[in-house]
Amino acid sequence: MSRRAAWLALLLAVAGLAAALLAPWPGSGNPGDLATAPEPGSTSTQSVHPSLAGAVHASARPADAAVPARLRVTVRSLSGDQPVAGARIRLLDARGHIHADLGTTSTRGLLESERDVPPGAVVEAAADGFASATRAPSITAEGLHEVLLYVEDAHALRGRVVNDLGEPVDGARVVVRAESGGDARAVDVRSQVDGSFVAAALAAGEYAVTVEPVGGAPGPATRVRVPFGSELQLTLPRGAYLVGTVRDLDDGRPLAGALVGVQDIGFASSVRVRTDERGAYRLGPLQLGRAPAYLDVTCRGFRPATAQDVRQVELLGPHPSIASRARLDLPIEPGAEIQIDVDLQRGAVVSGVVRGPDGPVAGALVMAFPADGTPRVASDAEGRYRLEGLSERAFLVRAYAPGLLQPGVPTNIRAADVATSPAFLVAGVHTDAARDAVVDVELARGAVASVRVVDDADGRPVPGARVTVRSQTHASRPTVTPVDGTGAYEVSGLAAGDVLDLVAVHPDYEQAEPSQLRVDAMDEAVLRLRARSRLVVRGHVRSNHMRTLRGAFVQVAWLDRSGFALDPVGRWKLWQGATRHPVRADGTYEVELVGAPGRFAVRAVALQHLPVTSPDQIAHEGDRLASVDLQLEPGQVLEGVVVDDASGAPVPGAHIVLTSAGERVGAASVAWYSTRATTDVLGAFRIEDLPAGPLRVDVRALGWASSTRLVELPLRDPFGVRLARADGVLAGRVEGEAGDAVAAARVVALLPDQPARQARAGRDGGFRIEGLVRALATVSASAPGRRPAREADVPVGTTDLRLVLLPGALAAGRLADAAGKPMARAWLRFVPAGEASLATWLRTDGDGRFRRDGLPPGPHAVFLRTDAEDVPLADVELPADDLHLVR
Repeated sequence: MSRRAAWLALLLAVAGLAAALLAPWPGSGNPGDLATAPEPGSTSTQSVHPSLAGAVHASARPADAAVPARLRVTVRSLSGDQPVAGARIRLLDARGHIHADLGTTSTRGLLESERDVPPGAVVEAAADGFASATRAPSITAEGLHEVLLYVEDAHALRGRVVNDLGEPVDGARVVVRAESGGDARAVDVRSQVDGSFVAAALAAGEYAVTVEPVGGAPGPATRVRVPFGSELQLTLPRGAYLVGTVRDLDDGRPLAGALVGVQDIGFASSVRVRTDERGAYRLGPLQLGRAPAYLDVTCRGFRPATAQDVRQVELLGPHPSIASRARLDLPIEPGAEIQIDVDLQRGAVVSGVVRGPDGPVAGALVMAFPADGTPRVASDAEGRYRLEGLSERAFLVRAYAPGLLQPGVPTNIRAADVATSPAFLVAGVHTDAARDAVVDVELARGAVASVRVVDDADGRPVPGARVTVRSQTHASRPTVTPVDGTGAYEVSGLAAGDVLDLVAVHPDYEQAEPSQLRVDAMDEAVLRLRARSRLVVRGHVRSNHMRTLRGAFVQVAWLDRSGFALDPVGRWKLWQGATRHPVRADGTYEVELVGAPGRFAVRAVALQHLPVTSPDQIAHEGDRLASVDLQLEPGQVLEGVVVDDASGAPVPGAHIVLTSAGERVGAASVAWYSTRATTDVLGAFRIEDLPAGPLRVDVRALGWASSTRLVELPLRDPFGVRLARADGVLAGRVEGEAGDAVAAARVVALLPDQPARQARAGRDGGFRIEGLVRALATVSASAPGRRPAREADVPVGTTDLRLVLLPGALAAGRLADAAGKPMARAWLRFVPAGEASLATWLRTDGDGRFRRDGLPPGPHAVFLRTDAEDVPLADVELPADDLHLVR
């Protein structure tokens, strides 16, 4: 560098320092303060200065375009506010993937780097002895951008994962996620052969720890505070296994390669396996019983399994909205094996050719409507397609290709109206498993319309916007194509007479109201976008009993237009996705928001304090600065010990769940509060940052009876919970009317406020259920071909219980339609009078015949399952071996 250049650099540095010293103190400014130089940690001057807003908006880039910028990153320690040397700086994209390694900080904690910064980028700092920290700068223009990162001293959380027998669990996934303080990102580790795990580089704070088996769903979260004084023990009950065979319903042959899976009710996790050459599968280990799960069985050419395809249908419960789906509602013991065999019905086949104005259409997306669980397929190079595994009913064959439409087949036909709609004459088919159907699809070239996206202020084109089009008449499925990146778009595949709603979205602009376009008018549609405004929030976070706040951060969240009230305790899911902005050592903070006009609220969190939310909402109307100071109050503490009621020995791994016992009215709303914790090896637990007032404490531990207590915080006396051992036993024998043993009968014990426990009777009919609390139980037994038996008010400890399963009644006959044609493979439901819970499902064979033993004798109502509803057919008296049912 020349001497002249060095002097110039020095003068610029001095000028920058003077501007920073003259800048107003945070929180004391007005909108004019936005023209001052940025403080350390704030985003770029260009993004907050109102006078530069036009320049920023005029330089709008495509949504996926990177911005060339010079980053000046400063890393300082939160505890001593000292520079951190050797910190590793990385640039992450919006998905959290590494975009670039920027290098390490100097002895002054500084790093400068010139990079192309992608949209939504995050700067990450990691240093030895410190927890990692991130910051999302708002970069929309070239130039110098300051990024200040505070890092906290690092801590390690050590522990072990064991099963319900105390044995170590290898390969369990342990996820540690910050709830207050700490790093906003989750730490994900695996347990070792001895069950041990170490989650390193954690900042001080409160964390939720979850553990899940290989391929399973996570269990309840354990709440801990880091640093944690002892080893954390996590209990993961042994998984259960589903075993069985998948066969062809028609000929009984095993189906190799069928896909068997279990998916939890929230679709958060799933486990799948394929059947072997014998059609057999073994699926697990599964953590069933914590939440309902679905059983999915599919095989090419066959219909997806329903609840009635499972032979052990008594193990399944109904899906809340899709009655045909197999839902596992099993009380499964740890390590148990559950036999579930499935008979799949071969589906119907529809094939054909997709043709367009220029001949066969390759790559067209073809599907059956209603979807019926069948996959979509793409036409081959000659336009041919083949849909397999369809049920026997009326379908529409739909095909989609860019720029083309299917005349006469709108997209808004209801499933129940398929057979009667005019579109059925164009592309409809009644499928039959006995023969393949052929449906050729004709596509026509649709009309084309033009769309331009411009800046509402100056009419400049806005390239890179995402334009979506929705047909009001459902006559077409338009395709949107950008034209040379100039802000112009072509919308093709439009039907004559169609009316379109067009919406444009761009990250630098507010989302505009939908614009209408009539295809017949063929006018060019112009979508005008208004540039987003920017809001800077500054202020102080103070404590009334601590000079220094540890692990403090603030969050700013947008409120919907209904202005719903915020939870003063700060537990709304609203805050889970909000970015955390660290509070500086002097208690100040600064946050910049970019978005549409609306209302915002600020929340502050710090260790040993209750989270607090600003009582006044911030109106975001144009570029402005807001000052919000927050006062933190100390939180209450609940600590105690859980012991065995008989021996006084500690109960480790007990789950503590706290919920608000009543309504707590805060400054802004009625609060609802819930948190969790787990006892350590000494049976002790400690939960901090709790609101004062009534709380309900639920304590549960495997092998002990659950306990519920009501407490009022703050407590004056030590809190202790004594749990009674669940060492009760129920045993007995399942037998027939003549005293003969009923092998493999399913026995279920139900107790108040306890999970259901089950067992299978052995060859001698004997059964034994262990691990029960000492109370009165309701015990039921069931077996194929026999009527269920139930005994109420059975004292736990009974070992000579006798359950008699009487022979069931026979239901046999034939089902036909009004013309006398047999209704093959239809589902019938027999409901005994006054006993809807004992309904039995039957399926007719290829000739419409059915036969089933084991139904309760007496009057039954018979229903036919259809896609829309269950249709009543007749009232019958069982037993009956020659029923004639007609729809």
